[in-house]
Amino acid sequence: MIPIVIKPRGRLGNLMFQLMLALKIQERLDCKSEIFGISIPEWNIFKERGPALKNPLLLSGHTFDLDEVCYLLRSGAVDGVLINGWGMRVEYYGDPRLYNQIFPPQKQESFFGDDVILVNVRAEDITSGRYRGYYPLPLDYYEKVIRESGRHPVFFGQLDGQSYIDILKEHFSEAEFLPQASPIVDFGRLRSAKHVCLSISSFAWLGTWLSSVAETIHMPVAGIFDPRPGIQNLIPANDPRYHYWEVKIPSMKERSKIDSMLWISNYSGSRKIEKRMLHSIIAAGATRRVNNKVFQEFINRSAPGK
Repeated sequence: MIPIVIKPRGRLGNLMFQLMLALKIQERLDCKSEIFGISIPEWNIFKERGPALKNPLLLSGHTFDLDEVCYLLRSGAVDGVLINGWGMRVEYYGDPRLYNQIFPPQKQESFFGDDVILVNVRAEDITSGRYRGYYPLPLDYYEKVIRESGRHPVFFGQLDGQSYIDILKEHFSEAEFLPQASPIVDFGRLRSAKHVCLSISSFAWLGTWLSSVAETIHMPVAGIFDPRPGIQNLIPANDPRYHYWEVKIPSMKERSKIDSMLWISNYSGSRKIEKRMLHSIIAAGATRRVNNKVFQEFINRSAPGK
């Protein structure tokens, strides 16, 4: 029996990614294996702590060669795998409908009609700017998405007691702001809306990706949603539900020199990403195993202005 041990890291969205990665490794192994180490009470998932591995294959971060991982596990060169990362790369996971049995839709008190766009807000710890892949999104992004949608905005998410939320409420004074709820309630809201505007959040991404109801999903290509650094890739390129927006959030160096709340109010560069530009972004984020000379030529041809 091959042990697949998860070292839990993060909140609900991160834990779900860790479990999905473990399940994909288990599926590819096609031999006796068992998952250990993770509990997600929201989905009634409780796994035992698992054995202490003496010579494990350690998976950190997001980018892995899953075929090579399974080869090493089958060979006996390692005595198991320890998942210390998350694997936020959509190409690992296939059809989102495969996960409905693991993360079943729950009964919801809130249902959103076709005239509503549900707008997710990520705030709390990311407003400090200390997390590289996250940043509060500007008014300009939300404004342009809402305008294109032509629907009534309903904001929800991390909405308690911050100046960022005050700015949003003042600017979108005619919008509805739902009371802050538990993560599992918010996850259900994401899955029950036809039209959604995402913040930079793996939790929000999973909620809409898993949805069988969503018809349009507006997604900012920024932070962890920007595949160009070659780390995460959460762009489901062939999924027609998605509409992509370029938002250039400040770099880590820039963040130390600016007032984030002024930037949120004054930024005006959000723009819709067309198909050709999206192809260039996806190509630029290809991992090293496929980023060869021919592929680089494609990236150069696809760049804006070419």
